[in-house]
Amino acid sequence: MSCKAACPVCLKPHALDNNQAASVIRCDCGSTLFISPKGRLVATLQQDEPPEPTNTAAGTSPEQPVDPIAALDLAVKTSADEAKSGKSKSEKAKSAKGKSASKSAKTDKAEGDAARPHKKPWLAIIGLGGVAALLIIAVTAFLLRDRGQSEPANQRKQTAKIVSAATGRTVRFKPGTFSQQLAKIPLPETEEPVESSTDPAGTPPANQATANSNAGSLDQQSPFGGPTVKRTVSRPVAIKPRPQIPIVPVEEHRKNLDAAYADAFESYEAFTALSGNDKKTTGPQMRDYRHTLGETIDLTQHAYELAMHQGDLQKRNELCYLLAYLSFTAGHVIEASLYGESVARHGDPEESMTREAALIALGAIDEAAATQWGAAEIPGELNQMRLLAELFEKRWPDDPQVDAVWMNLGQRFDAFGRPLDAADAYLSIKKKSEQYDEAQMAAGLAYWNQFVDEASEAAPDPDAMVKRLKSARDLLINGIRSAEERKQLLTSQILDAKYKVALISARLGNPEATVTWLEKTKTPLINSITTGKGNKKKLTVTDEFAQNVFQLLYQAKTRMNDLDGAKQALERLGKVLDSDAADRLDRMSLAVVQRAINRMLEAAKVTPADIKKLEQTIAAIDEDSDVMTASNQLWLAESWAKLAPRGQTPMMVRQCYENAASIYDRTLGQPDFPSASRTAALIRQAELLRLAGKIPNSLQIMSQILSEAPGAIDLQIQAAKSLETIAFQQPSEANLRAAIAGPARNDAAAGTSPIWGWAKLTSQLHQIRYSDRGTPKHAEQLLEAHLHLARCRWLLAGVTKDDAESVGLVKKTRVQLSRLQSDVSGRTDESIAVWSKAIERLQKLLQSSAT
Repeated sequence: MSCKAACPVCLKPHALDNNQAASVIRCDCGSTLFISPKGRLVATLQQDEPPEPTNTAAGTSPEQPVDPIAALDLAVKTSADEAKSGKSKSEKAKSAKGKSASKSAKTDKAEGDAARPHKKPWLAIIGLGGVAALLIIAVTAFLLRDRGQSEPANQRKQTAKIVSAATGRTVRFKPGTFSQQLAKIPLPETEEPVESSTDPAGTPPANQATANSNAGSLDQQSPFGGPTVKRTVSRPVAIKPRPQIPIVPVEEHRKNLDAAYADAFESYEAFTALSGNDKKTTGPQMRDYRHTLGETIDLTQHAYELAMHQGDLQKRNELCYLLAYLSFTAGHVIEASLYGESVARHGDPEESMTREAALIALGAIDEAAATQWGAAEIPGELNQMRLLAELFEKRWPDDPQVDAVWMNLGQRFDAFGRPLDAADAYLSIKKKSEQYDEAQMAAGLAYWNQFVDEASEAAPDPDAMVKRLKSARDLLINGIRSAEERKQLLTSQILDAKYKVALISARLGNPEATVTWLEKTKTPLINSITTGKGNKKKLTVTDEFAQNVFQLLYQAKTRMNDLDGAKQALERLGKVLDSDAADRLDRMSLAVVQRAINRMLEAAKVTPADIKKLEQTIAAIDEDSDVMTASNQLWLAESWAKLAPRGQTPMMVRQCYENAASIYDRTLGQPDFPSASRTAALIRQAELLRLAGKIPNSLQIMSQILSEAPGAIDLQIQAAKSLETIAFQQPSEANLRAAIAGPARNDAAAGTSPIWGWAKLTSQLHQIRYSDRGTPKHAEQLLEAHLHLARCRWLLAGVTKDDAESVGLVKKTRVQLSRLQSDVSGRTDESIAVWSKAIERLQKLLQSSAT
C-alpha cells in the first residue's frame, strides 16, 4: 500500500510505499527528508535554498504562486500539529494496552501461568518523542542554515532577534507619507541600460562624409592627405591649318646680288599693292594675289642665297625678315618661325625689323602648336616656343611683350598636361610685371596639378609630396597677396587660388588654416561667391565650386570639433546643392552627428543646449534618405540611451531615453529592418520607454511579447519594475498588489495577464537558479527579485486596511529577509555586498516601524 506526503520545505509531493517507512529520501530542492513511522516527511539541514513551485501546494490557485515563506510556516505548523497528535495517540494506546494486559493476566492466572508486564508502550512513547525532537532540530537548523563560523556573532544575534520578534505586529503609514517611506528603502538598481542585442545597434555608422574628388577625400594618417585620383587631361583639339600658298618658281634669276635684291623688293611692292585691294577675294584677283605672293617668295629666297654667299649681313637680315613675313602670310609657319628666329639672333636689336622678326617667329610657332603640326604627343612646337621666348627676353628684357610670351607659353604647356613646364614658364615673369600676381597663382596651380598626378601613382614619396604641396601653397599665397596689394578686382582666378590654399592646408593637416582662408581673410572666400546674380563684392560661381567650398569648410570645422560651425556650413551647402545631391548632404550631416555624440560621451555631463543642438542636427536629415538605414538609426537610438545618464536633470535623462525609444519605433517600421531582430528590438524599446517614464506604453509592448514568450525573464523583470513604478507614483493597494502578483488583464481576453509580478518571478527564478540552467546572473536576479518583493510587501502592509493581512505581510517579509541574509552572509564579493546592505536596511526598518 502506498501514500503521498509533501516536502515540508518546498511542498513538493512524494509517493511513499510501506516498505519505505523509517527510511531517508532526497528532495529536488536539496533537503534531506526522513520518513517517520507514520509516513510523514521531516526535513533536516539543507544546503541550498528550496525551489518555490507555483501550483503544487494544495489549495493554491495556479495563477497565484506559492510563497516560499508561507510554505515554510505551513510546514512548521503542520509538524507541530502532528507531534501533538502523535503524543495523544501514544497515551491512548498505552492505556488500552494496559487494560488488555490485566485482562490477559487474570485469564492466565486461572491456568496457573502469570504473564510478565508488556514493555511495547514505553518504546513507542520514546520513539515518538525522538521524532518530535528531531523535527524541532530540523526546523531550527533550517532557519539557521549556512551560518556556522563564517557569520559574525552580532549578525547572528540580530537575525535571531528579528526572527523571534512578536508576530502579531502591523505596519501603518501616516497619510501622505508613502513617498517618505519609500525613500527609506532604495535598492541597488542600475538604471543605465545594457547594450542592445539588436544587431547592429551598437555599431557606429561608417564614415559617411565622403567628399567629392574636387574637394578631396583626406586621409588624416597621411602627411600629404592620402592618394588622389589622376587627372584626365585631354589635349586641345587641333585647329585646321590655313591653306598654304605654293611657291611659284621664276624662270630666270639674276646672278647679281643687287639686281636680285631689287627684283625681290619690286615683286614685294606688287604683292603689297594686291594685298591692299579689298576685292582680292574675287576669283581672278585672288589668283593674281596668290601667284604674286608665290613669285615674291621665290625671288626673295634667291636673293637671300646670294646675300648669304657673298656675306652681306645687312641684305641677308633684310631678306630673311622679308622671308619670315612672306612665309607666315603664305601659311608656311615652320619656315616663318625659322626665318624669324635667324633674324632675332643675328640682327641688330636696336632695329625694329629684328624685334618684329622675333615676334613673327613666336606667332608662327604658336600657330604650329595650335594646329599640332608635329606629333600630337610630343610638344616639339612648345619646346621651340620656349627657346624663342628665352631669346626674346634675352635681347629685349624690358619689352612689354615678354610677360605675354611667357604667360602664353605656360598656358600652352598647361593645356597639353605639362604642369612643371607650365610652372617654369609662369615663374619666368618678374615681380615688377603687372602680370606677376597672375603668374604666381598660375604657377602654384600648376604645382598642385603636378601633385595630383604624382600622388595618384602607387607608393608616392611622402616627403616629395609634402614638398610639392608646400611649393604650390606658397606660390598661390604670393599671388593672392600681390593681387591684394595692387588692389586688383576680384577674379575667378583669385577665388580658385584661395580655395586651393585652403585645400592644401587641409591636406597638410592644418584645418585652422583652412578655415582662415575660407572665412577669416580680408575678403573671405565664402563671402565672395554666389550662385545667383553677382555684384562688385561677389562673383557668380558654378554650383560645383560653391559645393566644394562649403564642403571643405564643413570638413575643417568637423576636424576642429567645431560642430556648430560644421552645421552652419552644411546649412549653407544645402542652399546650393541640387536635389540629386541631397543624400550626400545627409551623409555629411550624419558624420556631424557622430562626432557630436562622441564628444558628448567624453563629457561627464551634457547640457540642455547640447541636447537641443543634437536633436536639430538629426532632424535635418531626411528620414527617407538612403543614409537612414535601420543599422544607422539603431545606432542613433543607442547613442541617445548612452547619453541619458549624463543628463544634468531627470527631465533631460527621460528626454534622451524617449528620443531613443521613438527612433526604435520608427526603425521597426522600416522595410530593411531584420525580422530576426524584431523581438529583441521591441524588448529594448519597452525598456527605453520605461526609463523615459512612459510606463503604460512600455507595459503594452511587454504584454504583447510576453503573451507569446512568458518565460522571458529579463522582460518579466522590466515589466515588474514598470508595475512597481506605477505603484510608487500612484500609491494604492491595487497597484502594489499588481506589482506583487501581476496585473489584471485590461482587454477582453480571458485568463491572467502574461506579466507575472514579483512573487511568481521570484518563484520561477528560484527554480532556474537551483537547476542545471542556473547562472550567476540568475542568482543576482533572484536576490533583486526577492528584495523588490520584500519592499512591495512592506509597503502594502503599510497601506492595506486589513490588519490581519498587514500582520501576515510583515511576518512574511521578516522571514524572507532573514533567509536572504543567511544566503548572502559570509560572501565577500562586491556584487553581493550591495544587496547585503539593502537587506540589513530593510530589516532595521521593519524592526523600527512595526507596531
